[in-house]
Amino acid sequence: WMLAVFMLMHFLMIRKQGISGPL
Repeated sequence: WMLAVFMLMHFLMIRKQGISGPL
């Protein structure tokens, strides 16, 4: 489940930052 939580957190951070994110 840790992997699922990590993926979720990463996804939320990318959505919050938007195009200006590192990726």
